Amino acid sequence: MIDKLKNLLSNEKYKRVRVAGITVFAMIVTAALTVVVASALTSYDVTVTDGEQTMTIATRKTEPLEVLEQAGLELGKDDMLDISRFVQGEDCALTVYRACNAKIAVNGKSTDIIACGTVKDTLKRNKVTVGENDYLSARLDALVYEGMTIVIERAFGVEVTADGKTTKLQTVPVTVEKALKAAGIKLGADDETVPSADTLLSNGMKVEVLRVKYSQRCESEKIKFSGITKKSGMLYTGTSRVSQQGVDGEKEVTYRDKYVNGVLSESEVVSEKITKKAIDKITLIGTKKKLQKIAFRTGLSPISDLRPPDNLVIDADGIPRNYSRVVDGTATAYTGGGTTASGRPAMTGHIAVNPKQFPYGTKLYVVSLDGKYIYGYCIAADTGGFARTGSCTIDIYMDTVSECYAWGRRGVRIYVL
Repeated sequence: MIDKLKNLLSNEKYKRVRVAGITVFAMIVTAALTVVVASALTSYDVTVTDGEQTMTIATRKTEPLEVLEQAGLELGKDDMLDISRFVQGEDCALTVYRACNAKIAVNGKSTDIIACGTVKDTLKRNKVTVGENDYLSARLDALVYEGMTIVIERAFGVEVTADGKTTKLQTVPVTVEKALKAAGIKLGADDETVPSADTLLSNGMKVEVLRVKYSQRCESEKIKFSGITKKSGMLYTGTSRVSQQGVDGEKEVTYRDKYVNGVLSESEVVSEKITKKAIDKITLIGTKKKLQKIAFRTGLSPISDLRPPDNLVIDADGIPRNYSRVVDGTATAYTGGGTTASGRPAMTGHIAVNPKQFPYGTKLYVVSLDGKYIYGYCIAADTGGFARTGSCTIDIYMDTVSECYAWGRRGVRIYVL
């Protein structure tokens, strides 16, 4: 249109009125500019959000606060208006954030604050910074709300030693396991930590990672033989004899070895298998009393009428060679005939005993300790009255009263055959 006006004014018949034409041209340009400005003020839509309320305003306003005023909304002293999506002359949006009461708890110490907008906005408004390793309970872009508590745990320093290298870490109160994971330190299935992995970290704590490996080994080991002692009536008291020599055995032992940072820490026996049994050493300890030798009168004959068994051997001193044990005691004598308590006839050779010591039928051989008598082979057949009082050991039968008186009470040696 302006070009047309220029052409018009350059026409010859308009030369005489050029001055007046210039004036007219200026008026026309001014009118054109007015049309352009008028077109720029064409209305556009602004979507306004205030909490749960959302409205769309058709406006020709150019400033966000003017649009807000047109929408009938006001900002409080601590409220915020988000104009990040506002574009003059285009469909756009405004967001109103209303201030609210909240708390900030830093390392457990809580402070009342006015919050508004996002957590990031609130922290900035209250001049609270959050370090790279600090713990923040909410995302920075999260919207705050009435009664909200924003928790911050300040990071502190700990030392971690692993694989021969000590590293200083900044962390918050988490478990050792989580701190190591965050630091990129991996734990093997058998690895251990000091303190334990579930320990909650605190400022200045030192953590050591123990690299643990297990291995098994099999060893052949000696089984030391044992020594056993047994009593023997064939040996005299105070003497002993080895009846069986001891022989060591062998076994295969499987160990589970624990290595900590490459050093053997402990070994545990997993299994044992005996490949050769040990043979015990047996030592016999004598219980046989070494009897005082009895000097017998020459020409003595046994008093007992019982015939000794054919296997009973009497040595030159009148003592049995084959017997099981010897009892030294005292003996009295009795006579009178009749039948014994065991049913045997009362006669020389059938003697009275304490059946608890010498059961009926026990075969004995009796001599006097003074060497004056050999009563000889006899059998326990009767019960003596002394069994209740323990006044003597046996009561030997004699044929006559005079023999009983002659015997009296005398020490005897009783060989149990």
